[in-house]
Amino acid sequence: MKRCILLFLVLLVLTPIISAQECGHHYPRISNFQWPGGAVEWWSRFDIVIGRPSGRPLINSENLEKIKQLNPAIKIIGTEDWNAAAHMNEKIPEPHRLMTSKGETYGWYVGLNPAVGQMAGNFADVCPLYDGKKFNEFFVDFLFDEMNMDLYDGIATDGPYAGEHMKWRTPKNIDINRNGVSDWDEHPTEDFFDEYHTHIPWVTEHWNNGVITLMQNVRDRIGPDKYMIINTGAGFRGLADITVPNGLIWEYSGPDHDFDWKRRNMDHNIKRTAQPHISLFLYQASWGHPDNPNPEWEFFPYIRYGLTQTMMWGFYFQYEPLLLIDGGGRYEHLHNKYYDEYDLDVGCPTSEMQRIGQSEIWARFFDQGAAILNANGHDVTVTDEQLKELDGYDGPYYRFRGGQDSDFNNGELFNFVDLKGYSFKENKLDYKSGDGIVLVKIPQTVVSEIIIDDHNSGT
Repeated sequence: MKRCILLFLVLLVLTPIISAQECGHHYPRISNFQWPGGAVEWWSRFDIVIGRPSGRPLINSENLEKIKQLNPAIKIIGTEDWNAAAHMNEKIPEPHRLMTSKGETYGWYVGLNPAVGQMAGNFADVCPLYDGKKFNEFFVDFLFDEMNMDLYDGIATDGPYAGEHMKWRTPKNIDINRNGVSDWDEHPTEDFFDEYHTHIPWVTEHWNNGVITLMQNVRDRIGPDKYMIINTGAGFRGLADITVPNGLIWEYSGPDHDFDWKRRNMDHNIKRTAQPHISLFLYQASWGHPDNPNPEWEFFPYIRYGLTQTMMWGFYFQYEPLLLIDGGGRYEHLHNKYYDEYDLDVGCPTSEMQRIGQSEIWARFFDQGAAILNANGHDVTVTDEQLKELDGYDGPYYRFRGGQDSDFNNGELFNFVDLKGYSFKENKLDYKSGDGIVLVKIPQTVVSEIIIDDHNSGT
């Protein structure tokens, strides 16, 4: 909750600044996609929170009111794993189960004969009927019986896999029309093409068609004013229809293999979704990063690199250190951290993102500040004189005075900043990451509250 913390720190910002073109949540925009855990005071700090309504619920009618009293502008989103059919298990009717030509059940995460909770449903448009319905209708009925949408401002997902994921994930003996024959053998030459004239196999086409119907059925239930946010696992390439959801959950975001391609991809697709566009940037530490410290939550340049990217596109940001589980694996969506920058309020954008010079250095201006991003992959220095050359400059600007990285966020008048840049290999691919800075127009001290307890989740 940005403005709550600033109230007792800086009296000058007691009067809110209203943008000439109101943008909804002010920047930086922050999110928390977290499995259950945490007090209402923790949840209320964020602009958007996402959690699972079933099992141990994130939210219920009792604490919903408390959270919204603390932060009336918060958006609370319920999520379920569509790839695992919301963990319906044996409640999936037998004709609706995703199976192979040998009659084996299939789970997207675990393969054949999945364990309890991992069985996949068959969203394809050639799925057999059960009780007069295909699974992309039956599942929606189940979903909304489990999720009280009166409590939520929207719905989010894990999955559903579609688009390019079907080439990576589908077993060669998959049988989506349930006739006992492998679809890849039955339809080897029946091909389709998408809007880019890209080859689409029969399996992918009929699965995508079913997922499009599924998403539209959900949109029809929630209406145009609630948010739908999809976690495809493959960005926009994993969407069957980009026009239905409001945006994506960019899970496992991190260093960039090709930032210029990423920027052009974002610019092209953000305008094509349902509006307003709502995407979450779940930034995580990279195992291969040469300067990755221990503990990872102290990697401030890396965190600022992700945060300032989201400010360029209007996304919501969160950072998740990756903690190893004993015996392998990692925790996901449990130990999200909180940073001084989260409590800033620079208002709404007054410009688009603009390139500084000819390299991958970018800036964007806001009612009450500016953001600078270094995506070059090497150290750079950016000066106030360079900012003055851009449309929307309204300085002078200041670094805020922070408590976590006080040498960097030192409260001084902004004349220049040295931003880190990194280039390295991971899984034999070249990656880059960098640094960024959020500047303010009014000098201010912003120190996030220090919470001491005996648990790493929800604080």
